[in-house]
Amino acid sequence: MGEAIDFASIQLNQRLVRDHLHHTVAEIYESATSGDLFKRLPDLIAGSAGARSCVVQKTDDRCAPSALACNWFTTEMTDAYVAQQIYLDDVWANFAVEHGIYDSTTDIGGLTGRDRFERSRFYQDFIRRFGDDTGHCAGALLRRPDGGFLTYGTHRAWRDEAFAPDDVRRLNLLNPHLIRAAAVDEALSLGRTRANHMQALIDHVERAVITIGPDYKVILVNPAAESIVDRQDGLLLSGKRLSAVAPSSRDALARAVGEALHHAGGRGGDLHVERAAGRPAYRLTISPLVTNGLTHALVLIDDPDQILPNTADRLRALYGFTPAEADVAILVAEGRSAEEVAAHRQVGLATVKTLLQRCYRKSGTKRASQLGRAVTSLPR
Repeated sequence: MGEAIDFASIQLNQRLVRDHLHHTVAEIYESATSGDLFKRLPDLIAGSAGARSCVVQKTDDRCAPSALACNWFTTEMTDAYVAQQIYLDDVWANFAVEHGIYDSTTDIGGLTGRDRFERSRFYQDFIRRFGDDTGHCAGALLRRPDGGFLTYGTHRAWRDEAFAPDDVRRLNLLNPHLIRAAAVDEALSLGRTRANHMQALIDHVERAVITIGPDYKVILVNPAAESIVDRQDGLLLSGKRLSAVAPSSRDALARAVGEALHHAGGRGGDLHVERAAGRPAYRLTISPLVTNGLTHALVLIDDPDQILPNTADRLRALYGFTPAEADVAILVAEGRSAEEVAAHRQVGLATVKTLLQRCYRKSGTKRASQLGRAVTSLPR
């Protein structure tokens, strides 16, 4: 009689393999969402097949890599692989392409054969050149929905056993997850790049910018706005919410933010926020900002302290203001009313209104808040 079959051991082994697969798949998707998918894939894939090493590439239709990760190549090998276009002579990848072996893991090293492998430039000028003893390969060319391939090869030395069918089967189970995870990683990477570009752009803007979420909590504060709220002489952040120091300004600010958040088709409005020690008020423009179907509040702050000493000259050069018009525009940008401008310049209110109308016409603005922004947002 033959030996008794140990079904308990078989079931235990199957359970361990299944648990390892589930853990690996979870690690793959976690890596995709955290932004280090390609860094971690070589270890995850190699571990699933009991391989010594793994190379993962995102390539175009000619198998030229746009992204490469490995856990075996030295830096010198990686540089040579790309710079000398060794990938064009990857005997295993070429064999798969020649025979139309896509979207499935195979013991490609066994199919190619040792003789063809050792006669190839891939072996002579790359593997052998760097003293590598790689001899066995199981891998796949996975077609990406957007074109090109996600390719991987797992490797063992000649002295080790070739890949067994069970090794190949386990890798095949990973393939659909690898394609989906790569797509997730690419989409999130693009999103992160766009977000970083937008953050850099907002940080570069000299005007103070704050965005407020639907829950009234501040989401973004650029450096110019940070400088203002850090002073706490008119505006401040309290519990992640934008608030004003003066009670009267505080209520008006809350109403304007609320209107922007709950009336996407309208405006939150323009308002002045009082400052300590009688300093010129901050002028705020608050408006709805709809992103991904959610309404946020965009707060633009004009800081009268940012008016430069040569502003009058620049207004005259840019808009053709007369000295009197430039003076009135600067006073308005400091948050003064028409009556206050008249008192400061010791002229009649009608004269100030006439000067303002000329400023509006020359600068393409329609009201004092727009004129003030034109003054405080002059390029430095």
